[in-house]
Amino acid sequence: MARRLGWWWGGLLLLAVTLHARADDADAFLRAHAAYLAHDPRAFESAAAAVGRDYVLAPYLQFWRLSQDPGDDRAISDYLAAHHGTWLAQRLRAIWLNDLGRRALWPAYLAEYPRLVEPNLTLRCYEYQAQFASGQRGVLRNARPLWFSADDLPSSCTPLFRAMRADGLLDRDDVWQRLRLALLADHPEVARSVADYLGREGANVDRLIQRAQRSPAAYLATLARQRHPGRGAREVALYALTREALLDPQASADWLGRHARAWPPGTRAAAWAQVAVQAARQHDAAAQAWFARAGAGVQNDYQKTWRARAALRAENWAALESAIHDLPSSLQSQPEWRYWLARAYQKRGAQAAANRLFAGLARTPDYYGQLAGEELGETVEAASPPEAKPQPAAIDSVAHDPGIIRALTLWNLGLRFEATGEWNWAIRGFDDEHLLAAAELARLADWYDRAIYTAGKTQTLKNYKLLFPAPYREEAMRYAAEYQLDPAWVYGLMRQESRFTLRARSDVGALGLMQIMPATARWIARRLGLGDFHASSTHDLDTNLRFGTYYLRYALDGLSNQPVLATAGYNAGPARARRWQADRPLDATIYIDTIPFQETRDYVKKVMNNAMFYARRFDTRDSALLKARLGIIPARPDTQTDTRP
Repeated sequence: MARRLGWWWGGLLLLAVTLHARADDADAFLRAHAAYLAHDPRAFESAAAAVGRDYVLAPYLQFWRLSQDPGDDRAISDYLAAHHGTWLAQRLRAIWLNDLGRRALWPAYLAEYPRLVEPNLTLRCYEYQAQFASGQRGVLRNARPLWFSADDLPSSCTPLFRAMRADGLLDRDDVWQRLRLALLADHPEVARSVADYLGREGANVDRLIQRAQRSPAAYLATLARQRHPGRGAREVALYALTREALLDPQASADWLGRHARAWPPGTRAAAWAQVAVQAARQHDAAAQAWFARAGAGVQNDYQKTWRARAALRAENWAALESAIHDLPSSLQSQPEWRYWLARAYQKRGAQAAANRLFAGLARTPDYYGQLAGEELGETVEAASPPEAKPQPAAIDSVAHDPGIIRALTLWNLGLRFEATGEWNWAIRGFDDEHLLAAAELARLADWYDRAIYTAGKTQTLKNYKLLFPAPYREEAMRYAAEYQLDPAWVYGLMRQESRFTLRARSDVGALGLMQIMPATARWIARRLGLGDFHASSTHDLDTNLRFGTYYLRYALDGLSNQPVLATAGYNAGPARARRWQADRPLDATIYIDTIPFQETRDYVKKVMNNAMFYARRFDTRDSALLKARLGIIPARPDTQTDTRP
C-alpha cells in the first residue's frame, strides 16, 4: 500500500512542480505568446530570449516562428525531426504541406503527406493534384466524389474539377446536380460559382439566383407567367420555394399545384419534398401528404429523416416504420432510429421484435440506452458494471507523459486552445486504465471538460464520478434551493452548457458555467434590481449561477412547469419551445425528437440524460426513470407572452 501511495503522490508532486515552478519562464512565455498574436516580431524575440531553452513549452517559440514563415523548408524539416510525434509537429506539418501545395512543389509534398494524421480537404485536394502532376491520371476518378457537395470547397480542389471537366469526367448533368445540392442547402453563393461550369447558360442562372435571393416571392410570381421555363429557372424555383415555405408552406404548396404541372416529374417531386420538409419542421399536419406527393423525390438523408419525424409527430406508427426502413443503413443503425423502430413495432403488437431492438440499445449510459432499458424493466444503474477507479501506477505514468505535462502547463497558463490540442493528442493511444488516470489528473487540475471528455473515451472501464463531476457544489446547491429547482437538473444543464468551464465563451458570445448571453444577463439584472451590473461580471461564479438558475426558473414557470420545455427554452428561447408544443398533449420523447433544430434536440436529450446520473449521485429519488422525468408535454396554450428580449 505504501508503494502504491508513493506512485500516487509522486505523480501529483511532479504535476505541482510542473505547474508552479519557473515563474519567470512562464511570464516570458506569455509575453511571447501575446506578441505572436499581435504580429510584433521585435517584442516576440525580446520575450522569447528570456525563456529558458529547457522550459517545457520552449518548442512553441520556434513553432510560432516557423508557422509565420512556412517557406523555410530546411528549418521546418529540422523541427519536425527534432519534435517527431508531437502535436506541434503535426500542426507544423499541416501548415508546411499547405505551403508546399500552394507553391506546387509536388515531389516534396508527396514525400511528406503520408506522415500527416487526419488531413483536411484542402490538403487532400493538393495530394490529388500532386499525384495528377506526377502522371497518375486515374486519381481524377478517385477525386470525382468530392464534386458532389453542397458546401464551398477549398480552392485547392478547383484545378481537379477543371481537369475532370476537360477529361469528360464531369458533364452538364453533374453540374446541375451540384447546383441543386447547393441551392437546397441554402448555399446560393456556392450555386453561383458552380453555374460558371455551364458556360453562357451559367451567367443567366447566376442572375436568376440573385433575383431569388432578393425576393423569392417576386421570383416565383414572375416564373408563374412563363409557360415553359428552362431548366435553370426551374432549379432556382426549388430554392425560392424552399425559402417561401419557411414562411408559409401552404402557399408554396399551392404555387406548386398550380404552376409546376408541366415540370419534369423528378424536378416536381424534388420541389414537393422540399416543401414537405419545411412543413414538417413547422409541425404542419399537411407534411405527410406532401411527402407522399414527393414520392421518389425524397432522396437526400435530410428529407428522409424529416419524413420519419413528420410521421412520428403525427403518431402514425405504420408510416414511421416505413420511413425508417427507407433510411440508408448508416442512419438506420443509429440509436435514435433503432429506438423509434422498436416503438413502432411495439405499437403494432410485434413486442418480440421490439424487445430485440431495445435489448441492443440497453445497458449504455446514453439517452436511448436508458429509455430502451426502461422498456425492458431495467435501469442503467442496475445494469452498469462496478465503477472502476483510477489506479495510482497509471496516474504516475500519465503524469510523466511529456504531452500531458505540456497540456497541464498550458492549462495553468490559461491557454485553452493549445492545452486542449496537446491533451487530445497525448491521450489518443491510451487504454482504458490510462484514460481514467488522465481524467483523474484533469479533475485534480480543475480541468473538468477534459476530465469528462477523457473518461468518456473508455470502452469497458467506467467511472461515473469522472464522467459526471459536481464542482462548485455549495454555490450551485444554494441557488438551486433558492429558486426551487432540482439540483440534478441544474447540474445536467451546466455539464452540457460548459463542461464546468468557468471562463467558457461560446461562438455567439454566451458566457460562463451556464452560458448566459450578455443581453439576457442585462435583462436578468434589471429584473433582480441590480442597477450597477456590468456584463463582464457574468463570468463570476456566483453571478453566473445566480443568473442561470433565475432564468431556468423563469423558463420553467412560463412553460407549464415542464422541465423538457424549460430545457428547450433555455437553449432556443421560451417562445420557440412554446411554439413547438402540439395542439394536444404529447409524449415528451416525441416532442424532443421533432424539435426543428438539431442542436436543441441533442441538447435536451443530453441535459435530461445527465440529470439522471446527477440524481443518482445526489441520491435524489424524485424520479427513478428517465421517461417519468421527461413526462408529458401539455397542449400549446392559445396565447402566451414572452417579455425576454
